[in-house]
Amino acid sequence: MRRFITSIVAAIIAVIPLTSYGWTRTYGGEGKQEGRHIVLTEDGDYIIVGYTGSEFPEYDLWLLKVGKYGDTVWTRTYAREDGDWGEYVTKTSDGGFIIAGYTNGDIRATRDIWLLKTDSYGDTLWTRIYGDSGEYTLDDAHVVQETQDNGYILIAQTPFVSYNDLWLLRLDEFGDTIWTRQYEDHDVLWAGDGQLLSDGGCVVTCGQGMIRTDSMGEILWECDLDHSCKSVHTTSDGGFITAGVGTFKTVLQKVNDQGNLIWTKQYPGFGYASSIWKTSIIETNDGGYLTTGFPSPYGREGWVRHDIWLVKTDVNGDTLWTKTYGGYYPDESSWVIQTPDGGYAIIGLKGFTETEGADSSDIWLLKTNEFGDTVWFYVPPKSVALPKEDTLVDTMIPASWFKNCGTMPAEDFYCHCEIVPKDGDEYLSPPYHVKYWISYSVEPGDSIYVQFAEWFADDSARYEARFYTTKEDEPIWTTDTVTVEFQGVPDVGVTEPPIILSPSWELTNTVGQQITLRYSNYPQGFHCDIFDASGRKVDELKSVDASGSITWGDTAPTGVYFIRISSGARSAMRKVILLR
Repeated sequence: MRRFITSIVAAIIAVIPLTSYGWTRTYGGEGKQEGRHIVLTEDGDYIIVGYTGSEFPEYDLWLLKVGKYGDTVWTRTYAREDGDWGEYVTKTSDGGFIIAGYTNGDIRATRDIWLLKTDSYGDTLWTRIYGDSGEYTLDDAHVVQETQDNGYILIAQTPFVSYNDLWLLRLDEFGDTIWTRQYEDHDVLWAGDGQLLSDGGCVVTCGQGMIRTDSMGEILWECDLDHSCKSVHTTSDGGFITAGVGTFKTVLQKVNDQGNLIWTKQYPGFGYASSIWKTSIIETNDGGYLTTGFPSPYGREGWVRHDIWLVKTDVNGDTLWTKTYGGYYPDESSWVIQTPDGGYAIIGLKGFTETEGADSSDIWLLKTNEFGDTVWFYVPPKSVALPKEDTLVDTMIPASWFKNCGTMPAEDFYCHCEIVPKDGDEYLSPPYHVKYWISYSVEPGDSIYVQFAEWFADDSARYEARFYTTKEDEPIWTTDTVTVEFQGVPDVGVTEPPIILSPSWELTNTVGQQITLRYSNYPQGFHCDIFDASGRKVDELKSVDASGSITWGDTAPTGVYFIRISSGARSAMRKVILLR
């Protein structure tokens, strides 16, 4: 039996790793699923609450635990009546969770508040119902948080005097009511948000403003913010940051601990004037703010299309960057949190339409790095050189082009090639799995050509060659796989022709006392020109060797230079800096 030899591609280059990673995952099946709230667990996993169902309004409340890379750990569904919905989840001091939502029928006509206490695995310990249960009464929970005595504060809505007024409920550790407060003319339909404060009181958004209460629910102050106020978060200076929406704009407003408005910032072109759509805002580790919502929607084929929007600001609300995420169908966000690595996790729904008029969606979890990128490392195989599809092969050197389709330079990853029998017969040619370690930097948009170890056909059979890339010890980095089928035919002299490699070059460093340039596959020799910052040619480098390395800069003065390399009709230029 023939043997093959594997080898490792090595390069020396300074590597600056990112501090956080990005990816996205969806969860669901037939019908509609949506994530409404997300929290981090002590072990770095995520707890998501929302709903799942085959058709409106037959939904079940859905709780999911997923790992730090989005893999499902466990899920639980809870059903009481048609139209059960999870709105908010909080970790409790005993390691379990408290879930707030609603139950009892039609989403538009009749609802009661549903509170569920679970253990750390999502198994139910007890449930409570709060509300009128009458026709056309929309009792709904928005936020539940644990108090210092292991009880709970529940921020909700109820049709008390005017429509959908704010309702606060103080509960003991078993969900029994200690006291309730209902507030006339403080509308919180769909969009109420709030936080439990260190003094036992609450801050709550309602209508076009917010209120602060003491530990007994008495109002301490009210703040009129002149915009539909959707979300509030405490800030490190003791104040509050709010996010709201106007007509096609998002509004951030900073308020001090006495309810006085400090500043207002508007972001035209984003947001939508609808009372049912949520926004979420947090203070970030650097003292700035991050909010998520919907960009301006527009009609498409009779329905509204919108994407998830993320905006990062500094401490004064000035925009640092924005990101949008979404596709052809409506995508929505409900909540955002910052993760321990400095990135962010956004929960919502990814919409799609299976047939005309049949709306459906999955829960969508987006994990970003600190710059909002969900895919910063992505170097998939783009074009397989060998083997060709449906060819006869005796022996060959498998090869493929891999392209950096991400948003950041990629380094320290494996390019893989696997060859396996098509019918799964393990007694055919021995298992072939070769991976090459790529340690040098591949810039976004650039491609690399990788040849693997020689493969021999020991049997006449159909085979699959699979190409993909991974990050070492990071299973989330497995890219899409490109597969080519071919016919192995041993000992008949049929061999794939050799591939003429394209010229390639790289700088092992761009800043330093000298610059080292490495090149390969230049059969006529290598040549490049060097220009200073004014565009004047100051030097040129030549070599008669097809591959090798050149060091330059020992005698040149400190400054900025540009290296230009031409190969046929193609040329490329890189900036370098000499320092003494």
